[in-house]
Amino acid sequence: MKLLRDNRANGGVSFLVIVFLLMFILVNFVPLVETVYNEIFIVIAYTKTLDVMQHTGGLTVAIENATLDMLEDAGFTRGNITITGTVATVPYGDQIGVTIEYSDTVKNYVYNGKFGMTAVDEVKNYEMSGSTISYYYDNN
Repeated sequence: MKLLRDNRANGGVSFLVIVFLLMFILVNFVPLVETVYNEIFIVIAYTKTLDVMQHTGGLTVAIENATLDMLEDAGFTRGNITITGTVATVPYGDQIGVTIEYSDTVKNYVYNGKFGMTAVDEVKNYEMSGSTISYYYDNN
């Protein structure tokens, strides 16, 4: 009868189940956080780029390189970033626009059975585009 009342092993099994579930949640939460971070930073880069473009009358090589440097410093791969926009110089009052695109490969973990998880590579594309009015005024 003492053997049937021995509950010492139940704590260890429960602990392992909880650890497995927490690891599963954590591993699947990391790509979500990375995606949100990338989306927010693309919006920040877009806003700063468009703001500078307003005052210079369009996209210049210097603005494009500054945006690429900012994104690269934040952990983005420079070769996967594409910036297109209205080339400077646009007169005051005309419309200017910019598009920033980024393509990234992330690992996504999929549950595939009792105790198995498989890493799956997934391509994520981020894009932010818009336009505004040029504030550039050439008084020459």
